[in-house]
Amino acid sequence: MDGATALTLGIFLLSVIPSYVHGLMDNRGTKFVLGFMENFQATLFSELFITTSKSLPVSVNITSPRWHTSGMHLSLTVVSGTVEQVNISSSLRMTGSSLSSKGLLIEASDEIVVYGFNKEPFSNDAFLGIPCDVIGSEYYVTAYFPSFFSSEILVVGVSNATSLQIKLSETLQSLVYFQGGNFSKGQWINFTVDAYDTLQLQSAGDVTGTFIKSDKPVSVFSGNVLTAVGNGTADHLAEQHISVDKWGKSYATVPIPERIVGDYFRLIASEHHTKVVVQGLDGSFQHTETLTLSKPGDWVQRHFSSSLYAFITSDKPIYVVQYSLSQVNRNMADPSMIIIPPMELYAAHYVFTTPKSATGSYDSYFMFVVKKVDLDGLRINGLPLNATEIREFPGGEYVGGHVPLSEGTYDIRHISPICVFGGVLYGRGWFETYGFATGMRLTSINEPCIQNSQSPGDGLDNDCDRKIDEEIENNQDDDGDGLIDEDCAKPYQDRPCFATPCYNGGTCVESGANYTCTCIHGYDPASDCRSTIDFCLRNPCPHTKVCLPHLGGFTCVCTAGFTGTDCTSDIDECASSPCIHGNCTDNVNGYRCLCDAGYAGLHCESNVDECASSPCIHGNCTDDVNSFHCSCDVGFSGITCTSTVSSSECSSSNCNVVRCSIFNLQLGTACYYAWVSCLLSALVLATLSFCVIFIYGIKKRQRLSKEQRSPFPFEDTTLGESKKRFDFNVFRQNGNKS
Repeated sequence: MDGATALTLGIFLLSVIPSYVHGLMDNRGTKFVLGFMENFQATLFSELFITTSKSLPVSVNITSPRWHTSGMHLSLTVVSGTVEQVNISSSLRMTGSSLSSKGLLIEASDEIVVYGFNKEPFSNDAFLGIPCDVIGSEYYVTAYFPSFFSSEILVVGVSNATSLQIKLSETLQSLVYFQGGNFSKGQWINFTVDAYDTLQLQSAGDVTGTFIKSDKPVSVFSGNVLTAVGNGTADHLAEQHISVDKWGKSYATVPIPERIVGDYFRLIASEHHTKVVVQGLDGSFQHTETLTLSKPGDWVQRHFSSSLYAFITSDKPIYVVQYSLSQVNRNMADPSMIIIPPMELYAAHYVFTTPKSATGSYDSYFMFVVKKVDLDGLRINGLPLNATEIREFPGGEYVGGHVPLSEGTYDIRHISPICVFGGVLYGRGWFETYGFATGMRLTSINEPCIQNSQSPGDGLDNDCDRKIDEEIENNQDDDGDGLIDEDCAKPYQDRPCFATPCYNGGTCVESGANYTCTCIHGYDPASDCRSTIDFCLRNPCPHTKVCLPHLGGFTCVCTAGFTGTDCTSDIDECASSPCIHGNCTDNVNGYRCLCDAGYAGLHCESNVDECASSPCIHGNCTDDVNSFHCSCDVGFSGITCTSTVSSSECSSSNCNVVRCSIFNLQLGTACYYAWVSCLLSALVLATLSFCVIFIYGIKKRQRLSKEQRSPFPFEDTTLGESKKRFDFNVFRQNGNKS
């Protein structure tokens, strides 16, 4: 261990909240039994940090029930969004291989999260506290070798009369000295512990692969008092382990950020003949490796480069632990030991606080693994995640990366509670490093599974597909297994909008634990924008019974004569000016033309023929608009030519033209000359008439003379003397002419 200046490292609480559901099988709980292993000296406090996700205050009691020398008795209250730091006397750390009663009991009125930091100057590491409801009874532990000081194991009893069996690793290079006995590799140590008993075993060798079995659940820790990993500086290593029943078959590894020396990974088998496949991408180079672990507890160590993103898969459950290497050539970072969460136990939500060193700040990083399609849904304190580096894993389905973090508290979650991701918080300082999983679900996935009815958000694998709470109650098959709503998560109660409850593009607005949906026009907010609004239910079409609803509105099928969105507008059939010579009156589905005088027809298009009734009695009729005029025959006048013409009429100034019919003349003259002309015309007519009659009479008389008759056709004896006198005169005249 290098360096001369002590750094004050706080242990702090990591608030990990995969889902806001009471009773979920994860790292939250109401009872924790913890202990602290030996560090290379005992000059500083160990620390606990405690927080909660509950909205109401949570009462917490911290005691050392069976350790009364410098014992622990503290009560406090913690509320959501706050972190309570508790100093733990270094006298409660274990030393050497020994049995004591230094177990710490943390009890709470509601679920809390606990994180521990075992610190000394230039020597520290952290662990995530595992609550009593998810600890187990079978464990394999890890450490590192060669070690400056001992590797170590700590078992803390939770219940009285717990039978404990410990089988030392088959690869242990040195003995374990305990209560006067020497135990070597492969040997069993059998013991009985009571609640809050603390049993620590140390060895100069590597205890990795040591098996611990108990008849009642116990808390198990392991690590190194102080060690280098590779060549370089040294640090304390510590982790609280998860039991074998929670080991997985799929892991994804992300390299420690800003390093060039790479990382060590240890893989431990839980069953015989375990086949392990490593597939990774190191830049553009493929990394593939197949390993076989012969029996339970066998382990193998591999060195991954600082640019290798790898999948580690197995046909049987395994345990994966990552070690950051010691500093080389001022490449900052002391060793740390980090338990890698199985992908089967990934969560959708983590909350944590980055620690602060006593002499400065850490360079902290959040390392993550997530499906590529889910990357955009990650939020850090409500904002999109801006990762410094994102790399694909083999196959391209998953990506990994890291985000640098300043000091503070962070809420990292996916907007959907069924989109899970893995997280590790890592920090480095001058000769100091810490690292731990930001949390995980802790369901027993490595045990025979029995399908059972689900309770949303119960944190169990209800359908035995090695997935936990992978559906949302939405009547859809979210995980693509052919089943609907068979293993459901619950929405976030503190951030309901993160569950994207508003469908079809709706916007979610939070109000405390409640929310409202602002929908795109046409969707119903009462259904979280799932259903469209049936606008026809309001009977918006008063003039028709046919209403056709559609997204965002409705369409009325209007009856004849109406138009408009709701068919309330009467169509103005007069708008096209159909009445050519008249005024238009609009009716429903029609119109009526009131024609101007002189016009008729549907559209007033026809001029009325006022001559049709032959109004000119003695003359010719000429039709006009709404009138007529007569051209009267000679001798007639008046509007309809019914009046005879008198001489007085010729004295009027209107007498400009006189028609003399015998010659068919039109004489443009004054009335005086016109009358003279007409009299002469009448005289000529009378003369001609007489001549015709006279000639006719002569010819008649000649014919009758021959027949001894009177030459006159009108001869009549009744005329008497007058007749004879006329005859005589006629003949005398005729004789004179002759």
